[in-house]
Amino acid sequence: MPRMALWLLLVWLIPLGFNPVSRWHFEPDKAAFLLLLAGLLAGGGVALPRRAVRWPLALYTLAAALATAFSVAPAVSVWGAPGWRFGLLTWLALALTFLAAAGQLRRAGARRRVIDALLVGSAPACAYAALQAAGLDPLLLLGDNLPRVYATFGHANFFAAYLAMVAPLTLARAISARSRRARLLWSALLAAQAASVALTLSRSGWLAMAAALGMVALAWAWRAGRRRLVVALLMGAAAVAALLLVLSAGPPLPGSAPHLLQTLTAVFRTDSPTVQIRFLGWEAAGRMIADRPLLGFGPGTYGLALDAYYPPGLAPYGGAKALGGHPHNLPLEVGAAVGLPGAAAYFWLVGAVLWGMWRGARGRRGLSVAQVAVLAAGVAGLVTSLLEFETVGASMVFWLLAGMSEAGEARRVRVPRAAGAALGAAGAVCALAIVTPDILGGLAERAPPTQAIALAAWADRTSPTPGDYGAALGLYHAEAGQWVEGEAVLRALATSPPAVAHAARWRALGDFYIRQAWNDAGARASAFAAAAAAYGEAIARAPTNPDLWLDRGMAYLELGEHQAARADFVRAAALAPDYARAVGAMGEYHLAVGDRATAQAAFARADALREAWALFLWRR
Repeated sequence: MPRMALWLLLVWLIPLGFNPVSRWHFEPDKAAFLLLLAGLLAGGGVALPRRAVRWPLALYTLAAALATAFSVAPAVSVWGAPGWRFGLLTWLALALTFLAAAGQLRRAGARRRVIDALLVGSAPACAYAALQAAGLDPLLLLGDNLPRVYATFGHANFFAAYLAMVAPLTLARAISARSRRARLLWSALLAAQAASVALTLSRSGWLAMAAALGMVALAWAWRAGRRRLVVALLMGAAAVAALLLVLSAGPPLPGSAPHLLQTLTAVFRTDSPTVQIRFLGWEAAGRMIADRPLLGFGPGTYGLALDAYYPPGLAPYGGAKALGGHPHNLPLEVGAAVGLPGAAAYFWLVGAVLWGMWRGARGRRGLSVAQVAVLAAGVAGLVTSLLEFETVGASMVFWLLAGMSEAGEARRVRVPRAAGAALGAAGAVCALAIVTPDILGGLAERAPPTQAIALAAWADRTSPTPGDYGAALGLYHAEAGQWVEGEAVLRALATSPPAVAHAARWRALGDFYIRQAWNDAGARASAFAAAAAAYGEAIARAPTNPDLWLDRGMAYLELGEHQAARADFVRAAALAPDYARAVGAMGEYHLAVGDRATAQAAFARADALREAWALFLWRR
């Protein structure tokens, strides 16, 4: 395949690619595309970047490899967690993309063609977002129509981060267009990108796009010698920022208000649900770094390690699922993954790359608007990373542009044909290893229980990170009424490596026993007792999770062990005092011991807390 065709596939497949029949639909498939294409691209030649970039690149890669070798879950660190697949292999693919871009996109015409393809590739994503906004999404991969569009990215924030990086490049193209028709086309694309970002309701995306477009507009005005316009743009930006600060300091709009208006009046609000979730995730990440400052827990393991550092305040937001396995702050996530020395190397690398972009923007002939747009894209990626986490789509754009920026000063290295073939084959094998179990797991979700059991077992055997589908397999056994088989699967899962995942796995076993208790009358008492024991194992590994205490307490209550249940409910309430579930559980205790008046008061308080919490969560 011609080399340019591979670059075009890279900038089209990764943003637009997803798999409707797979288990996770989005990120793992994008990671598979990246691994496949990066291996093929690297076979065409790479380049060694400037020494200022070469050293931190080598040091961070070494730190990531060491952190993987000493990870709490080495397989996960190599491949990434199953829903994301952002581990050591993904980083190596990004590094190869960076080096290949530096080696192969040395001519301005080639760089321009790839960037134009990148921008044109955003148009179908924006069109799909428009369908979602209109309630016409034909696939509904994430369930019902959501108030936020996510296009082909799986989450609104991921889509916004990607568009925030391509928008400044689109603006630069519109400015430099030589014909009126081309200027109108690029401007229309920019309008579609801006509208799509607005519909994501992503505050980090809004801020990143505004900063990036502002940088390009200022560069254009400065280059054109329009100093008054530069001052006006700066004053306008300051006025808008001040207005948003004032709006954010005021009382929040009711949950019934339009989401777009809620988001606009809460850009800098710190007491919103999404910000509070991030604070809790940052708190856990900080404690992880303090415990393992040198090598970290390993790439991709934050979601696994979270149980041992669980912030109790996370429970009302839906627990660990609210974070999605990430702290939503790239510096903290990198520190927790590879330790402080590795994090220092990573941000040395990012800083060196951005400095190279700035040097290219200054140029010998004065400020270059096109190069400022590349720098602005990098800055947009940095802004979103402070409130989000790395995704394949946005990371690909960043490291592709970084490689292009290095192309002028990088020393090209020829890759032997055999080595190139080996890289391509390795990428294909890795891509297949990711996609195969993901598709099997997706098919299992749509199949009858007996077929689902076979498909999930197959997916679990083929997954590069063992145990990914064990919980689902136990659930399918339960749906088929195969209690003995399901128990064997989940118990084996709860006692197999990695130990850092045991809390969640013991809880899954406890949930299985609860289900058995309600569906198998003959095993009711023994199943509740087994559930209490399983929840106890989970509590021993995650003692700050109030939901685990509540789970065990409810099992004790069903067994008639009222004082044991009360003790667990009291402990849960101490961890999360205004948690509606904890208050309602205490009402169940009082009802069980015959104190109906106290029980009714507790139920009334729990209902009031749920109503207030629902209104709070609905606010932007």
